[in-house]
Formats: sequence, structure tokens, C-alpha cells
Amino acid sequence: MRFPAIIFAVLLTVIQSPAQEAPLEANPAHDQFEFCKHLYRQANAIRNHDSRVLAYQRLAPRLEAYIERFPNNPNVPAASYYLGECYYQSGSVEDAKRVLVGVINRFKKGRYVALSSNRLGYDAFYNKKYRQAAVHFGRVARLAETAAERYRGMYQEASCYRFAGDSGDAIRLYSIVESAQDAEVVYRENAKLRLGHLYLAKKDLEKAREKFEALILPAVEESIRIEAAFNAGLIALEQKEIKEAEGYFKTVLMSGQDKFKARSQAALMNCMFAEEDYAGVLGVLKRGLYKGKPTTEAIKYTIAGKSAMQLKSYDLAIKYFAEAERQIPLSKEAFTAAYYRLLCFFNIEGENIPKQVDGFLVVYQPRYPKHERIHKALLMKAETLFDNGKAREAAAAYNQIDSTIVGKDNVANLLYKRGWCLSESGDHNGAVRNFTDFLNGYPDDERSANAIARRGKSYMALGDRASALRDFDLLIQRFPKDKLAALAWQSSARIKKEDKDYKDMIRRYEALLTNFPNLEGTKANANYWIGWGSYQLKDYARAISALDKTLQLEPKSYGFQAGMLVIYSSFSMKDKARLQKAVDDLMAIDKGDKIQNPIYRWLGVQCFNGGEMKLAERYLSLGTTAADPRQTPQAFWKMLGKARVETGKYEEALVAIKNYLDVVQEPFWKAETLLDQSKAYLGLENLAEAKKSAEAGLQLRPKGSVNAELRMVLGDIAYNEKDFATAAQFYVVVVQFTDDKNLRPEALFKSHQALLKKGDTEQARHYLNTLNKEFPNYLKKNQAPSAPSTPSAAETAEAP
Repeated sequence: MRFPAIIFAVLLTVIQSPAQEAPLEANPAHDQFEFCKHLYRQANAIRNHDSRVLAYQRLAPRLEAYIERFPNNPNVPAASYYLGECYYQSGSVEDAKRVLVGVINRFKKGRYVALSSNRLGYDAFYNKKYRQAAVHFGRVARLAETAAERYRGMYQEASCYRFAGDSGDAIRLYSIVESAQDAEVVYRENAKLRLGHLYLAKKDLEKAREKFEALILPAVEESIRIEAAFNAGLIALEQKEIKEAEGYFKTVLMSGQDKFKARSQAALMNCMFAEEDYAGVLGVLKRGLYKGKPTTEAIKYTIAGKSAMQLKSYDLAIKYFAEAERQIPLSKEAFTAAYYRLLCFFNIEGENIPKQVDGFLVVYQPRYPKHERIHKALLMKAETLFDNGKAREAAAAYNQIDSTIVGKDNVANLLYKRGWCLSESGDHNGAVRNFTDFLNGYPDDERSANAIARRGKSYMALGDRASALRDFDLLIQRFPKDKLAALAWQSSARIKKEDKDYKDMIRRYEALLTNFPNLEGTKANANYWIGWGSYQLKDYARAISALDKTLQLEPKSYGFQAGMLVIYSSFSMKDKARLQKAVDDLMAIDKGDKIQNPIYRWLGVQCFNGGEMKLAERYLSLGTTAADPRQTPQAFWKMLGKARVETGKYEEALVAIKNYLDVVQEPFWKAETLLDQSKAYLGLENLAEAKKSAEAGLQLRPKGSVNAELRMVLGDIAYNEKDFATAAQFYVVVVQFTDDKNLRPEALFKSHQALLKKGDTEQARHYLNTLNKEFPNYLKKNQAPSAPSTPSAAETAEAP
């Protein structure tokens, strides 16, 4: 038999000890249990979660084997509990519960039955099986070997009943724990606190207060003491014992516990307000900012505002009420605070009371239509308007309070003002009804134009564009010179825009400009929509004309929108010059990234075809997709590469050329692009790569000017390498087979130069003579021709 190392070491020590005289006895059950217990303690001590789980998993089979081998050994309860814990800690919860229930059912009592019950109790509690948990914790309490364990189990059992809603059993058990002198203090104090809450929930205020007050002692743990003080204060406040309540709340505020401070502050302020100690209320608020829930904050600031009102500090009160209203927008608390804030403005005779009342009504009247504060606010408005001599507006306000008090003489004012107020507050159906009655009953009233305009706007808000259009046309017909007619022209034009009747829209905007040429703020807007509508009708020239006026009048406001429409119109007309200006204008305001690539590409191609290489390079660069070259058609990369070569941007040219060469298949176009590549390398003085590109191009056997230019490049490379003989060969070949009016004179001139450098003066003179004969003005026009080098005065003088 093999002994575990630790047991072997112990046995060896015993054998070797001279003091050991008693004979050794083999006890495998004891030894194996001790070893299992040792492994269990080791597993418990492991900090790493994964390693600890692995240790439990390895130990479980050993414990199972032990229980199976020694089923009646006294250590089996312990081994079974350890096995259950191994399962539980390693995540096999159902196996754990099976084993632990087995411990309870088999052994009935003892330490390990209590420990198993404790584990099962916590598991049931966390799974919200509170009554099941209570049974397990009750067993823990009964089997406990110490008072501490007994009352801890009883406290846990009571808590389970509390969560289960069984306040009777909870109170019974908490009472036992609370009064047990041999229970730990922490359980006794917590039991008393829970009893206070349970009695409070049952509305037994006397018993609840008794429990809470019993905990307000210096020796009680602070968090418990402060919670008890807060609740005792609430009960005292409810029992109208204001002074006692104040004392409790002050205790909370002076403590180191923040949890109940915000609510205690609010409650203390309420106490002082009830005693009319308004300065004391404000003092409590200023003493500390204890942030609570929005409801608590709303209560605090409302009490503070009402206290400031009582002290006639209206500005301060307005500040506090505004803060209260912000806490819970649109709530009852916000409604109360907003009303009191309005009352403060009324008390200081604020000039804006009518507008403030309207704002108040817009927010709160739909929510509290029958509340007395709504009618009190309307009364404030009516009285303010009346005191300021605004009888009509006052009549309208009074009528909203009680429509039965309006006399016949006030009917017109009533209908007009009520219609106006309803339209302002969003009740457009009501506004339409009142304005219609007003216009039918009083057609010659001086306010008819306003009534028609307002009714038209209400129809618009209701989505009834046909009725709105009738009103705006009626306004234009009856009051053509009134400024409201300008609004009618503009609003009716917008209706036509919504109806997609762009011709009539344009007509109405043009009529607006004709009839009201000096009206501020309309010219740019009207011209913009004329341009927009003309674009929709594909009348691009008219669109550009109107949009140009818009850009002249208000470039900052309409620069982007109008500029884009000018671009689209110019592009549609294929007007290169106008498009170029429009694009440049938009780029000047940093909006060039909003222009689509096809527009840049088209503009770039036009510039390229016109020989404007700098502009071609600029626009093609903007129209290509450097981050994803395949998103750009290959032809544009070819043009961009050539444009960059022509403008001396050789490094950038190589990038564009590579993007084209990566996809091009047709030999001629590839050869032409290799020509551009060789020129770019030549411009960068990278002669080796230039030669490589040119030779690759010739290998494709292109014809015509591409072949000739490739040879010219190879001649330039040789010339720069001072291989004048080779250079001359390339130049002379070009002379021999090209008739190109641009390329031939350059080849003649470079042949002359290369032969001159080679020392072949006679041949050099021949090519110079040919150049002067065929192109007599070439040397005069090309003082510094694009050749490998410019001849000196002495070299030129050698020719006749």
C-alpha cells in the first residue's frame, strides 16, 4: 500500500521518535480523511479561481471513494459536507444540493447538518425561494452549538420571512434576537431596526418609533443609528411633534453618513416651514448641498422658494422654483413650482406676465385643464393686461377663465384673441373655428388681415394645404399692399412647393419680389427657391441666374445650398467655365468634399482636353479615390498621371500611373502610360527606372508618336549619362520617321546637340540646317528648349 507523502512523513517521524514507545496501529479511514481534509483546506486557500475550481474537482472523486469505502465511519458527515461544498464551489450546484440534502436527511443533527443547511439556505435565498430558505436557516438555529450561531441562523430565518412577506413570523423571530442578551450586538441592533421598519409598514407608529428611538444611542453602530434617527424623525413629523422631528433630522445632518442626509434636509426644512421659521429653512439649505433623488430635490427647492416668498425675496424665490421645476420636468412637482414662480413675477409686477402665463399654459394646461392653478394663472394675466390698459387682451384672458361673463361688446375681441391664443398654444382646430367666426361676423374689422393670415397658418399646421392656400390668396386679394400679403405670397409659394407645382411656386416668389422689393430678409430666400424650382424644371440657365442673386445677397447663409445647385445646373448644361467657378467658390468655403467625384472628373477631363494641365491635375486629383483606386475608372488615372507629369508633380504622377498600369490590358495604352512613367522618373533624375519604363514601352511595339516619344526619352537618358553616341542614335531615328510638327523640331535640335557633343560636327551642322530650314522660328521661340541641355553660344555659332 502506498501512503500519501504527508502521511508517510508523519509516520516516519513517529517511528524515528525515541519518545514513541507505544506500538503503531494502522487506521486507513482516519488517515485518508485527514488527507482529504488537508486537500479541502488547501483548495479553500487557493486564490486563483480556475485553480481553486480544479482543486475542488480533483478532490470530489477522492471524497466519494472515501464515503463509499467507509460508509459508517464517524467522519462521513464531514466528508459528505466537504463533497457537497466541492460540487458547489466548482459549479455543480444540483449535485451539491443533492449531497447536502442527503447529509441533512441521513444524519439529522450535528455540526455538518447545520453547515449543509446554511449552504442550502443561502442558495435558496439568492434564488428568491425565501420560505424554503427560512426552513434551512431555522434548522441552522436549532442545531447551533453556540449562541452566536443560533441567533445568526434565527436572524437569517427572520429575514427570509420578511422578504417572503410574512411579517408575523419575521416580527416573532426578530423579537427573540433583539431581546437575547447572549446574541451578538450586530444582530440585536439590526433585528431592532428591522422591527421598526416592519411596525412602520403596519402603521403601528408607536411601536416603530419605540424601536427606532432605542437605537439612537452613541454605542450603536453609526449607519444603524442614523437610519433609525431618520425614521424616528419621519414618525415624529407625522405625529406633529415638530421639535422632536427637527432634533432627529439634525442628528442625521451632523453625522458622517450621507445616505439619509438629502431626505433629512428636506424633512427638516418642512418642519421649519410649518413653524414659519422661513429664514431657518433657507439656512438649512445653505448649510450643505446634499444631492438626493429628483423628487427630494424638487421638494427641497419648492419649500425654499415658498420660504423666500414669505420673506418677500422674490428674486431668490424665482431661482429656487426654477430649480425645483427642472428636477422632474412636466411632473406635479414641476407644475407646483412653475405656478409659484409665476406668482413671484406677478408680485413684483413683471411686465412679461402675459407671455409667462401663456408659456405656463402651453406646458401645463393640457395636463391639468381643470386645476385651480390654471385659472389663477389666467387671472394673473387678465389683471396685468387690465392694469396696463390692454382691454381687449384682458377680455380674451378673462373669457378663458369663464366664458359666460363676456358681454356682446367683447365678442369680436373674444373671437380674435381666443383664435390668436389657440393658434399660439397649438390648438389649430380651435383657432380655425374662432377666426372663421370672427371673419364671418366682423368682415370689416381692421384685424381681418391678421385673422386671415393666422387662420392660413393654422390650416398649414393641420396639414390642410388647400384651405391654407385659399386664405393666403384671399389675403393677397383683399390686402395686396399690406405686409401680411408678403407673408401670404411666401407661404402660398411654400404650399406649391409641397404640391410640387414648381411653376406656380416660382410665379408666387417672383410676385413677392415684384410687390415687395424692399422687404428685408426675403430677397435671398425668394431667389433661392426660384433657383431651386427652376432646377427641378431643368431650366438650368434660369436657375443659375436666380441662385447667383442669392449668393450675392447672402453668401454666408446660402453659400453651400445655392452653390451646390449652381454646380448641378452648370454640370447639367456642360458649362465648363460656370461649373469651374462654382466648384472653386464652394471649395473656398471648405465645402469641396460635398461635391461628387463625377463632377470633378468631368471638369478635369475638360481642362485636360483644353491643355489646362494644372487645372486638370487639380480636379482629377479631387475626383479620384486614392484610398481605393479601383473605385475610380482607369481612364482617369491615366489622364491624372499625364497631367501630373506635365505639371512637374513627378512623385504624385508615379502613384496615378501605377494605379492605371495595375489594371490596363491594351498594349498601346500601356505603352503610352509607360512613356508617362519614364518621363516622371526622368524628371526625378532616376535614370535607371526611366530607362526601364521606356524600354518596356518599346517592347510593346507602339506606333506613331508614342514610339517616337519613347525613343526621345531613351535619347534624353543617354544624353544625361553622357553617352552622346547612343543619344544621337535615338534622336536621329525619331527624325527619320516622324512628321509630328511638335516632336520633329525637338528631335532635330537634340540630334544636333548630341552629335555636337559626340564630336561629329558635320552631321550636327546637317541637322541644325534642317531644323532652321523646316522650322525657321524654332530657335527663336525656344530660347530654353526642353532638351537634355541647352547649347552654349559657341556651340550654336558653329552652325552657318
